[in-house]
Amino acid sequence: MKLSLLSPRSVVVLTFSCLMVIAGSTGAEAQSSTDASAALASTEASQPQVGLGFVVQDMFGGQIFGYDVDRDGTEGLFSEAMSLPDGNLRIATETFNPNTGAIIAVVEQQSETQDNFVTLGIFGMHTGLRQDQHVQNGYVVSRTYNTLSPVQGNKITRPWLPPIDNSKELFEDIEGDQGHQNVAVMASSFSCCGREVFGATVATNLSGPIIQLQDPIFTGGVPPQIAYDGATNQAVLAQAQGAPYSTPEIALVDLTTRNITEFAGLGDGFVNGLAVDSNTGIACATTETDNSAEFYNLATRPASSSHYR
Repeated sequence: MKLSLLSPRSVVVLTFSCLMVIAGSTGAEAQSSTDASAALASTEASQPQVGLGFVVQDMFGGQIFGYDVDRDGTEGLFSEAMSLPDGNLRIATETFNPNTGAIIAVVEQQSETQDNFVTLGIFGMHTGLRQDQHVQNGYVVSRTYNTLSPVQGNKITRPWLPPIDNSKELFEDIEGDQGHQNVAVMASSFSCCGREVFGATVATNLSGPIIQLQDPIFTGGVPPQIAYDGATNQAVLAQAQGAPYSTPEIALVDLTTRNITEFAGLGDGFVNGLAVDSNTGIACATTETDNSAEFYNLATRPASSSHYR
């Protein structure tokens, strides 16, 4: 599978952008791969351009499971899985040059396995994070996490040990703000309806207090969208469980003090995406039923929110 990247010299910088690009499966819980292109493409320094950008061809032609680019660094990171004729997988994590599309290194690969690698992102100061899904009889039975710190080292450096019980809790999402060391992590209980949020520093294995969410709109059913405000060390949550015509609820979770502030959002239906610009304190969400984007000033909250279609 190929990734299409905009060349840095061609990118128009926006004050705030609410944009999600999905290639293959980028969720933390992607659990399977499908057949992809059988032909391996060249990884020479000059890759063919698509529009304003470059094509990144993964080394083995598999399906991409998560990717990210180090904003202030020189490399990008992704994982892939390719189906083999016998039903097993070849999995790999690779780094690439975002300016040329060339593969820099195959950080790690395994063949004849049912396990999977999922790149969760690049966080803090150049730290890449990967989830390793361990599979038996077609089911993910456990998950472990490994870091590349820095990504430019092109090697796995140490495990990341989030303070959750893998046998009882499901790691749902992690969101960070490159340049800020902390990240926001969301996990839920296997048994029913518990959901928690905590802050962590991926590079150093340090975690903050675990904060149990109380409002049922955030604790049950479909997981809320989560984003991280690095300037205030807050997790921002958005959800509308009663879609298609319910109004989203927004929650600000202070990862230091454990305080949770909620306010009514804008728009109709499920929240499909959420992002925060830490430099301006503006959050952007998108809602499904009315096909709209909503912008919130997190300091003043509803008083200065805007709604755009």
